[in-house]
Amino acid sequence: MTDKESPVRRILLPLDVSSDSLSALEAAFRLAAALGGEVSGLFIEDTTLLLAGGLPFTHEIGLRSGISRRVGTADIEQSLRGVASRAREALARAGQKLHVTASFHVACGDVGTEILSAAAGADLVVIGKTGWSHTAKRAGSTCLTLISHSQVPVLIVERGAVLAPPVVVAIADTPAGHRALEFARMIAGHLGWEVVTVTPDAAMRAKKSQLLVVPAIFAITACGDFRGAVVVVP
Repeated sequence: MTDKESPVRRILLPLDVSSDSLSALEAAFRLAAALGGEVSGLFIEDTTLLLAGGLPFTHEIGLRSGISRRVGTADIEQSLRGVASRAREALARAGQKLHVTASFHVACGDVGTEILSAAAGADLVVIGKTGWSHTAKRAGSTCLTLISHSQVPVLIVERGAVLAPPVVVAIADTPAGHRALEFARMIAGHLGWEVVTVTPDAAMRAKKSQLLVVPAIFAITACGDFRGAVVVVP
């Protein structure tokens, strides 16, 4: 561990309590505990969903039952409140378990826009790779929005990912590539982990149990075809 102040003190954690989101929660709190940071949980009431509730043809189909039923704005609002409550409880439990300071906020608006706005005051954003689409293998739309536009590093976590050494960084002789390498070295120094440099092609084959750091341009080109836990550095 280095005596220098950690480069990651303020961690923003957008939550929707999907499987990937809960894995992101675990990763965020483990990093915060190791780095002496704090976690700010964020739940966003998606205005697109709320507006859809006012349309006469909006229905939902049960994942297990396959039954379609009409839903309105009140139904969607109730569902969002339920998810927010579960997110708040999960955040509180994780904070108590690992003795990490945590806060929780609810915003209303476009999901990507609200996260990017909140990220302006963070050192790192930690988010699940996909939302409620259990069949998706690639990063979801919100995740891709952050990869493309975030001004701070974004840790994208896939369900079942475990943060473990070494820190693997994709090398690139570009300004973003140099920033990714520097971030990897800073994180590794505070965690006491080894840094391993690899080519971008080899990075795609990194083990799911390793922490991968890549420049944003590589992540955008790869279209989210990464595994485990990946830090995207702008």
